[in-house]
Amino acid sequence: MFLLTSALEEGQERQNFQHVYEQNYRTMYHVALGILKNKEEAEDAVHSAFVKLAEKFGKYRHLSEQEMTSLCVVIVKNKSLDMLRVSKSGMQSELEKVDFALFSNTEQPLDAMIEQENANELANAMRCLPEKLRLVLELKYFHEYNNSEIADILDLSRKNVEIRLYRAKKKMKEVLQNGKTGQRV
Repeated sequence: MFLLTSALEEGQERQNFQHVYEQNYRTMYHVALGILKNKEEAEDAVHSAFVKLAEKFGKYRHLSEQEMTSLCVVIVKNKSLDMLRVSKSGMQSELEKVDFALFSNTEQPLDAMIEQENANELANAMRCLPEKLRLVLELKYFHEYNNSEIADILDLSRKNVEIRLYRAKKKMKEVLQNGKTGQRV
């Protein structure tokens, strides 16, 4: 944290940045983890996002708390997607999947593999959704925010969040029923 704030001007700006950091770290980490599926890479993405934010913090200081949270989520999402693109393979190798299944906490390796495949199918289906629908689903079900909190984070009305959740669930159902997990809906 010290290195991030050292680039900022003295006093109030450092305190404001520290407040933004404390308020948004958890959310940003969960967004990055949802995309990257790796704790260390998620931490790297969050750090990179905060570095980018610190570099241009003066430009964003006028934003409200909700707008700043939205900006933080967008920055970390983009950093995570960049990291995913750069990595040689965005998916686990088959050997890693088998290794996970054999050494997971479940007593039945086959159950673990089936669970992993189901999770992969859901993740692939979510990738097919438009960004605005996918983000609302991620915040609701992976990060366990309620509709009011999601509305604050994304600067939307609560009703708009409910509509997007409904549409996202409907699209997910269509994608899963039709098996079109490789293409955008």
